[in-house]
Amino acid sequence: MSSARFTYRSVLESENKMYNDVKTFLVKQKINSKLINNIMLSVSEAFTNALLHGNQSDPNKSIQILITANNKEITADITDEGHGDVENPDGYKKADLWQEGGRGLMLIKTMTSEVSFGKSTETGGTQVSMKFDRNKYMNMVDKEELKI
Repeated sequence: MSSARFTYRSVLESENKMYNDVKTFLVKQKINSKLINNIMLSVSEAFTNALLHGNQSDPNKSIQILITANNKEITADITDEGHGDVENPDGYKKADLWQEGGRGLMLIKTMTSEVSFGKSTETGGTQVSMKFDRNKYMNMVDKEELKI
């Protein structure tokens, strides 16, 4: 099992660094590119929610990401330092796909094998915990691997 922990300031500039850090970790784990795309989309959405809604873009607050990979699954925990309020994530309304915002939870729930929302015991903020079934993508052939 391999894992990495990253901490970012709650500023928009952190998004690019986060994206590069997490993607580099996933590539090193030799994860299928289709699964990497699903993980990156989900982690990016959770990170944006933590930045804007949880930490209210307060540069004095941070966002932590813990990502773990083994032969069976990849897990990602995104934790903010907000107020720990989770606005009924299980009862979210159907998102308007043409709208600029409001699609994050729907995307996360679609891309993950399992997702849960809760209050972090460490920061008091919200923690989004996601699981991705690695075996679901094991038999898929990557175009990158074929060098097409």
